[in-house]
Amino acid sequence: MLARHIKFGVATLALCATGLVHAGTAMQAHGPEPQRISTHFEVSTRGTTSQRLEREVLQVLETWHHRYMVMFESEPMGPIPVILYPRRTFHGSTGAPHWADGVYDSDGAIHAAIGGVARVGAGLERLLAHELAHAFINQLSGSRAPRWLQEGLAQALADSRPVKPPVHPRVAATRPDVLDYEGTLRFTRHLLSIHATATIRDTLADMGTGRSIDAAFQARLGGTPVELLAAWSAREERLAHQQMMMEPTP
Repeated sequence: MLARHIKFGVATLALCATGLVHAGTAMQAHGPEPQRISTHFEVSTRGTTSQRLEREVLQVLETWHHRYMVMFESEPMGPIPVILYPRRTFHGSTGAPHWADGVYDSDGAIHAAIGGVARVGAGLERLLAHELAHAFINQLSGSRAPRWLQEGLAQALADSRPVKPPVHPRVAATRPDVLDYEGTLRFTRHLLSIHATATIRDTLADMGTGRSIDAAFQARLGGTPVELLAAWSAREERLAHQQMMMEPTP
């Protein structure tokens, strides 16, 4: 999840040549927040966790960082702070809504609720990949990508699981910024299905140069977000009508 206000820019830290090191015994001796750092990330915890979990978090993030760097042909300035929380304290500490387990916040950090897990499973990997996608999207667009595109693209890139369409799909929104969470995913996946990922990347880069959202979309995708949403909505309505016509009469 992307926090409402974003400011990107994290001071570069001197890292050990090994790429993954413990941040010293002094911190462990004076506080409950052990840290681990890698080439692109610095992990700290708000609570008790294992060094193995911290290492796995860094390994997963580095894997996704490489994927996104190839995809976006750019990268955020690092290392990116990654803060892991017990689930019971996450929402109170971050202000995230009750349904969110992660947030990329205005401090340029990834905040994630890890619960009581001992290893990085598929769910936590998707969460980390999602929040990391926000860092790349935000960097490339110069913080100008609209929230609906941020969320839709972060979901689409981090989670390849198919979304089951509603029984009778209806798109009531006339602007993409009022789509719900699932709607942004479905609309963004629609854009990705007809345009190469590189085209979406170039659209974000155009925003990063100062071009307006409408101008960037028009130049790269052939229409403004409102126009593209209208075309997608009409398509969804046709599919819904065809589905209804095919259903047996009770």
